[in-house]
Amino acid sequence: MAVVDWETVEAVSDGVGADALANALWAFERERRRIEADIAELIAEADLAGVFLDDGHRSVTAWAESICNWSPAEARSHTRLAHLRRELPSVLPALAAGDIGVAQAFELARLAANPRSRPWWAGSEELLTDQATRLCLSSSGRCVAGGRPWPTRTEPTGTTRTPAATATRPRCWSAPSSISTPMAT
Repeated sequence: MAVVDWETVEAVSDGVGADALANALWAFERERRRIEADIAELIAEADLAGVFLDDGHRSVTAWAESICNWSPAEARSHTRLAHLRRELPSVLPALAAGDIGVAQAFELARLAANPRSRPWWAGSEELLTDQATRLCLSSSGRCVAGGRPWPTRTEPTGTTRTPAATATRPRCWSAPSSISTPMAT
């Protein structure tokens, strides 16, 4: 567990050095990422075991919402992240290691939960995980193909287009090569 040296934080606030404060913030962020991954793993286990049924809840989302006093949207986001363990198994370990930001992981989970985009994910796990580790959310938040967001690209004319019906697949997030993250500095 990361522990912030509050003496350093106080010293920085007194003008001793901004680098120490930045390091303290980064330590908190890495711990937050580990905790979010742990929460997702716990929700995934609760879902597999069906423990939410013991309390009379109809879903693991409702169970988590009740236990943690989350909003329905927040509970859905956490449940989607938990389900991402099946869809893209490398994301949660990368989140726990601090390599992927919480917002990037939630965005991947949101996209993976979309039944229209799910078929396009096959074979893209390594690329998507790599992009999520290297790009900030404003760049990696949407997979863009042909200038359109991924869900629009997957079914531009309704439900008639399948992944096999096209030779080009959106397989990455587009972003300027100059984007850097705190990990790169």
